[in-house]
Amino acid sequence: MEVFHRTPLAEELATYILDDATSSSSSSLLLAAPRGTGKSTFLSYDLSPALSRRGAVVIHVDLWESLGEEPGEVLAAEVRSALGRHDGALIRLARRTGLVERGAARGRSVSCETTLATWCR
Repeated sequence: MEVFHRTPLAEELATYILDDATSSSSSSLLLAAPRGTGKSTFLSYDLSPALSRRGAVVIHVDLWESLGEEPGEVLAAEVRSALGRHDGALIRLARRTGLVERGAARGRSVSCETTLATWCR
C-alpha cells in the first residue's frame, strides 16, 4: 500500500484540536467521507503521530474491524487499554494531587488508586 502523507494538514488539525482557544472541544474528532478515500490511513499515518508528538493520548477505534461486537464495548476496551498503559503515571498524579483517597459523607471514602486499577483491568 502506498501512503500519500498529508503532514501539513495533520499538523494544522493537531494545532486546532489541542488549542483550547480555537477549539470548542478537544476530546473528539469526526472525519466523514466516502469509503476508500483514506480517512483511516490519514489517522494512522499522519494525524495520530502529530497528536502524539504533542503529548496527546490518541485512542483510535475502527469499528469496521469489530463488526460483530457491541461498539460501546469496543470503545470501552480501548479506553481501558490506554488507561492501563498510563497506569503508573495516573496513580502518581493522583497521589501528588492528593486524590488517592478522599473522604465522603457518612464515613465513606473513594480511593482513586483502587478505582484506576479496577478500570484498567
